[in-house]
Amino acid sequence: MLKRIVIALSLVLAYASTAPATAGGCGGCKGCSKAAQSGHGPCCGKGKAFGVALASQKLYDALAGQDVSASDVENCSCPNCKTAASCQGCCDQCMFAGGKKYASQVAYRLAKGKPMPAELVAACPKRCDECKTAHAKNGKCKKCGVGFVADRMFENDSDYQAALAALQLIEKAAKTAKHCEQCAVAMVTDGRCDKCNVSYKNGRMASAGH
Repeated sequence: MLKRIVIALSLVLAYASTAPATAGGCGGCKGCSKAAQSGHGPCCGKGKAFGVALASQKLYDALAGQDVSASDVENCSCPNCKTAASCQGCCDQCMFAGGKKYASQVAYRLAKGKPMPAELVAACPKRCDECKTAHAKNGKCKKCGVGFVADRMFENDSDYQAALAALQLIEKAAKTAKHCEQCAVAMVTDGRCDKCNVSYKNGRMASAGH
């Protein structure tokens, strides 16, 4: 019996030692593993934003929010930001959510949602079976009146629809980045690509030079 226990324990330890390399998909890189598991983060010149794989560091930087410290909030002239910081809320005017300020409206629309990974949905007694099904496909639970997008929960339909559109735009920008990083960044920031001589508004080409 003792021999069997020792063998079983050895197999468990052997699996654990190889698991990080498999999860990261980057030769065991801890940063890539963390990004793969959380769905958000940069590593090795690439990363993930709201679960979308990005091959462009510039695009990730455009979508990543900037951490806001307590002193930053205290010195901020916006009363909405101070209220949001005290109750884990959001400020649409400053695009502040989850302790971060965003330069991209696209990223902010997703950041407004309450973090809700699959593990939390499964463990939370408030989440029903329909919630679990909706979470798996970025859908809505009609019973509870909540929607899920990119491991985040939205309690009103307008925010849910905006987040769904934002995720689709990020997926489109990720593909565009393979051909032109500047265009990809411009798509999520309502900016301009001088290289291609085009501007973007709401993720679409707004004007082109002649």
